[in-house]
Amino acid sequence: MDSHGRLMERVRVAGYPITVYPPGTTPYHRIRYWMDGKRYSTNCGKNFDQVVERIGEILDQIDSGTVNSGQPVSKLIDAWLDPSRPRARVWSLRYRQGLEYLDRTYLRPMIGNLRCRDLRDSHLQPILDAAPSESEAKRIKRVLRSMLRWGYDSGYLPTNADRLLVQVHWRGKTVQTVSAIGSDPMAVTPESIPPHEAVESLRQAIHDLPDSAPHDALMVALAAYSGLRLGEILELRASDIDTSKRRIKVRRQWLDATTSPGQVSAPKWGKTRTTIYPINTPAAYALAAAVRARVRQVSRKDPDGLMFPAPRGGHWGQRNFYARRFDPACEAAGWPMIKQTRRRRDGRAMKEQCKAWTFHSLRHVFCTWLLWECEASPADVAKAAGHASPETTLRIYANDLPGTLDRLGDLTS
Repeated sequence: MDSHGRLMERVRVAGYPITVYPPGTTPYHRIRYWMDGKRYSTNCGKNFDQVVERIGEILDQIDSGTVNSGQPVSKLIDAWLDPSRPRARVWSLRYRQGLEYLDRTYLRPMIGNLRCRDLRDSHLQPILDAAPSESEAKRIKRVLRSMLRWGYDSGYLPTNADRLLVQVHWRGKTVQTVSAIGSDPMAVTPESIPPHEAVESLRQAIHDLPDSAPHDALMVALAAYSGLRLGEILELRASDIDTSKRRIKVRRQWLDATTSPGQVSAPKWGKTRTTIYPINTPAAYALAAAVRARVRQVSRKDPDGLMFPAPRGGHWGQRNFYARRFDPACEAAGWPMIKQTRRRRDGRAMKEQCKAWTFHSLRHVFCTWLLWECEASPADVAKAAGHASPETTLRIYANDLPGTLDRLGDLTS
């Protein structure tokens, strides 16, 4: 060893397949070692103390079997999300969409460039701090724990997930809110439900779009008065509709993701249901006749054909449908805009303009129309809408019903 602490000749580490070479054309030492039948080579420090520190890391890898610990965390994330990776339970497309969102929003931007062996709890803490709420932070932590456990078992991490996460907690502020008696977080306010005239205006606006097909406008009217969710109506087929009884059998839904191909899935809750639609809408649109004509048109080519395909055939992507049909029609129909507060990743509140009503608002039209205008029972509405129970229907649509005190006053006068 020379006066600068550099090796003069190569040295082998006793008991391990590790050889350290002195600096050559560069001022750095070189370490060559074998692990799991593969030879690896890396440059390290300029002096022997730095070499010893790096050898310690390599020995930890060899002893723990962490053959992939030199990879960036982004590679660990890719391997964990890989659809071909064997799993005890297959992920649904909806669950995968949620994981991909967390990856894009929190994981990859904050720890993706770190080497797996360098990952510490201090790197994970900012991820949870970026969550807008405690519930979202708990969700992120569950995902992190699952991913890090797999990474430890698969040779990416020298430290197990429980040790990395034991001191990592959300440090945001929990706001204690006070609400009125009888209110419910599931409740839909009257302002968030389009009136029948607004639904008819939207149908007419889609019909008048330059590149729309006649069945695009029918899609809006049918959704508003059958309660079909967007994914369910995109997968609706002619064979699912009994035009003589005005009934629709909801057997499937269409799910699409930004980074995965779309796929046909079971309806929400994994349960099929049957719903109905009226002869005429409250705005006097002949819905049953339009549905009957469309079913005949589709059935001539394919009895099992899609009722509402995209312009080039096949399924609409939900984002594409919004961009090319729903959003332009909302603007043309004069649907209102509201200012909504959204939390940024740094926790700060930001106000932005957004539509007061969405496609899902059409489903609220159906449920409130049946419940309050047709005077259907909550049990029947729950069955047609596909709610888990009549209690869910009442929590959403009857929890904040206006006029409570007036009705009670009349009863007790």
